[in-house]
Amino acid sequence: MKRSCIIFLTIFYCLFIKSQNSGGHENIIWASQSHVLDSTEGILIYNKMMGVIKADYELIKKNGYEVKGWNEEYYDSGQLLHVSYYRDSKLVLFKNFFENGQCEHNISYTDSMNCAIDVYFENGSIKNQIAFYSGMPKKLTDFFPNGLPKNNIEYDTEMQSVFAKRSWYVNAEVQYELLMTDKVGKQYSLKLFYPNGQLKEEGQLTYVPAQRLYYKTGTWSTYESSGKKKHSEKFKLKLGSN
Repeated sequence: MKRSCIIFLTIFYCLFIKSQNSGGHENIIWASQSHVLDSTEGILIYNKMMGVIKADYELIKKNGYEVKGWNEEYYDSGQLLHVSYYRDSKLVLFKNFFENGQCEHNISYTDSMNCAIDVYFENGSIKNQIAFYSGMPKKLTDFFPNGLPKNNIEYDTEMQSVFAKRSWYVNAEVQYELLMTDKVGKQYSLKLFYPNGQLKEEGQLTYVPAQRLYYKTGTWSTYESSGKKKHSEKFKLKLGSN
């Protein structure tokens, strides 16, 4: 029992010393990748350090800790987990890594207004891409593990409305496509497709910002998977009844 206590205290002391030698910021030592990796969202524990996510970044400053200079943290195995660099309170470099050394998260700036966030699967394939302008997302794309696009969404220049939205089947065929046709009137065209690529349904939508809902307007048509037209119906927008 006494020998076990000595071994435990020795390990604790080594980890404590390692965490103190971090150049001003405590290096958190994680036992393994399973402690930091969410199977769906990826490595999230450093998101609060991203300057592009303004709410979390301001929270850090409000709490009295403003990230600056170099920040490095490692897995218990010694593999690099995270590296970031801040100059004049602005993010210059930000990367997370899987324990196998593959990059999991990368942030890059093309200029002071434009920023891109790339997230990867453990096999190196791209998982998500987000383009920011002035701190607001302007284009988001998700991918299947095989590298093909899964869905994406684009916003108009004022970031007020969805400009385009698309989704794909795993076989690379388009599943649906939403496109803005009238910015002022918030009018959209929507097309839905079968997995074989044939048109399934098409028509017009009107977006009502106050309700955050899309309503069918105009003529809508549906089709069979063979391409044969099946049905048509006309819709009118009646906000008073909603």
